[in-house]
Amino acid sequence: MLLGIATIGDLTRMYPALTNAAPFSRGWFLELNLIKNLRMQDYFSGYPEPGGMHAIVSLFSMLTQVSPEMILHLLGALSSFFLCIFIYWVAGDITKKKYSWAPLMGVSVYALVPMLFIPISLDQQIEVSSMDLALCFALPTFIISIRSLRREQPHYCFYVCSGFVATAMTNLFVTLALLLPLLLLGFVIVPTNYFSRTINKMAVYLGLVGILIAIPFLVGSLYYGVSFESFLLSQFFYIQSYNYYPLLIRPIETLRCRNFLYFAPKNVVIVNG
Repeated sequence: MLLGIATIGDLTRMYPALTNAAPFSRGWFLELNLIKNLRMQDYFSGYPEPGGMHAIVSLFSMLTQVSPEMILHLLGALSSFFLCIFIYWVAGDITKKKYSWAPLMGVSVYALVPMLFIPISLDQQIEVSSMDLALCFALPTFIISIRSLRREQPHYCFYVCSGFVATAMTNLFVTLALLLPLLLLGFVIVPTNYFSRTINKMAVYLGLVGILIAIPFLVGSLYYGVSFESFLLSQFFYIQSYNYYPLLIRPIETLRCRNFLYFAPKNVVIVNG
């Protein structure tokens, strides 16, 4: 059932990409330009940004002899397929597989009816998105870290650090706003009296890996004359991202947080919620 739901969700997102020769947004052209610059050894293209997604597309294109344009078209659908698998895995691990229907319901909401329950434009799931690809690395990393702490197996630290690096090199927003808080929460909820050695070792490894990840972005910021603070703030704002949700079962006003409107900067214009 899981594979069937994931396949239907994948085809739902793949069909518009195959039937439309032109991309949905100008962001597609920007991503393609970054891939071409990467092949010419221009790694930052004038601004220090994570290029993991572009490196993956370029490598996959060279290995399969498929044009990067077509891979960019289909990467959103492929990312959605793997996200369905990981959502099922995470939900099953959280519920400890007591309720077999719960993970399937979670996957069904994301794969089959995203426009009815999730305030995310379907176009963003069809076209390429570094955020979706980074989530494919972040979710397994979190589950592996929790299992490592529960079973006190320090050799899992290698997989946790690898997933952390892959996520950070793909999308820093997912790393800083999702994966890092989840890892810190895992250190808190797991009893430290029994697993203090594993927690300390994993925390040290993640600290060293975080420093290594920050070095290329720091060097790039200095080279292009961009302050590191401005670079970090830019990772939380993406001009190509938008939301369009006229078909939600519940109006967006019931979902949004009033505190956001209160603390939002005065120059932010909110249209339709």
